[in-house]
Amino acid sequence: MASFPVKEKVTGKYPSAAAIMDATTTYMMISTSKVKKEAWEFMKWVTRPETMRMWAGVRIEGRVPTTHEGFKTPEIAKTYPDLVREYEKGTVFKGAISMPSFPGFTEMTKVFGLSVQGALLGEPVQEALDERAEECQDILEEM
Repeated sequence: MASFPVKEKVTGKYPSAAAIMDATTTYMMISTSKVKKEAWEFMKWVTRPETMRMWAGVRIEGRVPTTHEGFKTPEIAKTYPDLVREYEKGTVFKGAISMPSFPGFTEMTKVFGLSVQGALLGEPVQEALDERAEECQDILEEM
């Protein structure tokens, strides 16, 4: 697994990271849910080894199964051999940190998604980016 490149002379006050992790898919159930049984059945289904195999053959960097069983399937080993080797050594998350966050990050991520959506729907790319840049600047100025 390739680590992030690190400058010879580190700047800033935080240690460098080998990787940044972000829970792109998280499942949870709130205590007031009226469909707890159904929600639990879905969570069990979506994290079962058979479902994890859907990741096999589709290598999307940063989108990998993170269940123990998911890393143990032959299909995943073929698609992500480097990650499976690191998992087996117990070092798959060595040096990784959680995705840093700051005020406005979520809002700006949403705005960026809208610019991509606009471009895909036919809005001129530069126009989409310019409009969203203004929105992001407004978010930054509110902080």
